[in-house]
Amino acid sequence: MNRRQSGFSMVELLIIISFIAILAAIALSQYEGYKTRAYDATAKTDLRNGLGAEEAFFSENATYVSCSGVSDCENQLPGFLGSKISDGSPACDNYSYLANNQHLIGEASHRNSEAKFVYDSSAGGSIILANP
Repeated sequence: MNRRQSGFSMVELLIIISFIAILAAIALSQYEGYKTRAYDATAKTDLRNGLGAEEAFFSENATYVSCSGVSDCENQLPGFLGSKISDGSPACDNYSYLANNQHLIGEASHRNSEAKFVYDSSAGGSIILANP
């Protein structure tokens, strides 16, 4: 009597496990890139939001505000609210605006990213990556 065995051989299982491990390694490296881009987008968004609050303040008072840190800027700039992480602390650990009457420089970086973004009103007024 011939008895036929069913199931997968050890080699077949090893091939499947190897394939899944390769896919997981690719997905993990892509995920890290997605997180970094999200952190950078948060820093740029905070910088833009602060810029909007600075311009609103300037339109009413004809001067810009210098502030250092998200909490300081939230206190000095009406309408500005910086991004927060899950524990309620600011997402950007390096955040500041340096101002004189007609010139404004802002910088921001997310606590989980090495990128620093800078806005300079005298250099064309665009947000650039300061440390590529």
